[in-house]
Amino acid sequence: MFKYRGLILLILLILTPSVAFSAKHNLFDYEDGKITPQLAKAVNKIDDQTYEIVLDLTKEIKKGKPVNIDAVKSSVESRLGKSLKAKVTPKEGSKDTVQISFEGKEDKFLKRLAKTRIKAGRSIALAANQQKTDAGIRAKAVDEELGETDVRARILKLKKDKYILAQVVNA
Repeated sequence: MFKYRGLILLILLILTPSVAFSAKHNLFDYEDGKITPQLAKAVNKIDDQTYEIVLDLTKEIKKGKPVNIDAVKSSVESRLGKSLKAKVTPKEGSKDTVQISFEGKEDKFLKRLAKTRIKAGRSIALAANQQKTDAGIRAKAVDEELGETDVRARILKLKKDKYILAQVVNA
């Protein structure tokens, strides 16, 4: 039994999916004051309270979903918006660059940002339900990008798979 232990461990290692081999879903790693880009191509300090991040649009955050400004904005602002007052602003004229401003200590910001997982958001398609007298809104999750006339909403409360309260994000 013991002479086959190495072979069994090798087979288990090959057949078992491991977190160590999974793709990174963070903008960068931050260790010992050093930034190592992951989903970002470059991370540049603009001033004491602002960083500019150039996204690597060839990297995916979900199978078939490349990293994008919307995903970075929603992920960072939802995780760091209250505690560090983080605000993500797309750089004018660029499809791959954001500026992230924050309040507080720089080291704390970089550590927290490095731990922030960038998630591919699901768009919510909204359509007025004319069959209801209360002019309710019916929503369903969709994976395609929204058009210029579509409305994006953030679901604030959910009860037994029924949307109770939604906030319009773009209008």
